[in-house]
Amino acid sequence: MSWYEVNFLLGTVLSLFAGLFVLYCGQSKPTVRRTWFLLCLSISVWHAGRFLIAIAETRYVAEQTVYLNYLSAIFVPPLYLHFCVALLGDESRKVLLGGYLLAIVDLLLLASGTLTEGVRLDSSLGFYEIPTKA
Repeated sequence: MSWYEVNFLLGTVLSLFAGLFVLYCGQSKPTVRRTWFLLCLSISVWHAGRFLIAIAETRYVAEQTVYLNYLSAIFVPPLYLHFCVALLGDESRKVLLGGYLLAIVDLLLLASGTLTEGVRLDSSLGFYEIPTKA
């Protein structure tokens, strides 16, 4: 196992642990704890997707894993925004709605196949996704 793969495996476990720790042991408001957990969960799934792509043995498995990877990565920015807004105590619904609407547009682009063209094999990194111009 290369350092590249170990990095994503550690990221998966540590991000999930950080989210669970704050969710169950945090002293802040429940909204802040939940949004932090969801952000960490999304990052953890993204790390797991990157790990699975790196260790994939076939192009088909890597291409299917790209969807998991993008699905979780799409929600990192709006969840981070939601966490920051909750932390500041300013639950601005318009800003949050705009962030989540952009994520839904990205999901539609992902489902239509305009975000990724597939994967390529890199000799040192394993498979890696090929993004489109979108």
